[in-house]
Amino acid sequence: TARCTQTLLLLVRAYGFISESEPSWAMSGLGELVYARREQCAKVRRLEVERFRLPRHAAAPHPSAGPGSGQTTGQVAVLVAATPNKIHTYQPFLNLWRCYALRHGMGFILETDDTEVSPPHHRAPNWLRWFTAKKYLSYYKALLVVDPDQLIVPECWNVSIPAVLGAWSGGAFGSPDVATRDFGKPQTLNNGVVLIRSSQRGHFFLDLLLEKAAWM
Repeated sequence: TARCTQTLLLLVRAYGFISESEPSWAMSGLGELVYARREQCAKVRRLEVERFRLPRHAAAPHPSAGPGSGQTTGQVAVLVAATPNKIHTYQPFLNLWRCYALRHGMGFILETDDTEVSPPHHRAPNWLRWFTAKKYLSYYKALLVVDPDQLIVPECWNVSIPAVLGAWSGGAFGSPDVATRDFGKPQTLNNGVVLIRSSQRGHFFLDLLLEKAAWM
């Protein structure tokens, strides 16, 4: 899948170089090629994933406290990651999520160490949150990983997302190890807000996801 993804990214970049002044067949032809290659990569990845055995539904052990958090073992934390040059832009959203975390008794993690998405790595900044999630997940009951441009509508201010999803239920069967928002066509899976439980399956999900970081 790594090689397939790399060729797909090259096609996507080539599509970006085609200007509107190019013949229509160039735009449509390359676009169809991108979609075809994407479908091929999805089939290859599906075969790879089928070889893995999904871990048993059991919660992973927790250490006594998160690094520097001073909190108890059963805490859920909101995690937001942003590169230093974007902190000023996202500050209102960061303040909002910090207040939301305090409102519902959750920890709050703000990661600005962008080493994993800086040269010599060629990774998009949004990979930063996933590296951060892997770093902190073992220290909390669950993480609510949030894009720094996400906001909370007033109707949801008094609703605890982790509580609704059963993040405090101790890994009981039926409670999700990973939860994302629903979507409809033509949208794709959106990872702007993701709940990840500190369980074997939660870590398994992150490991599979972070494998892809090396493909870029």
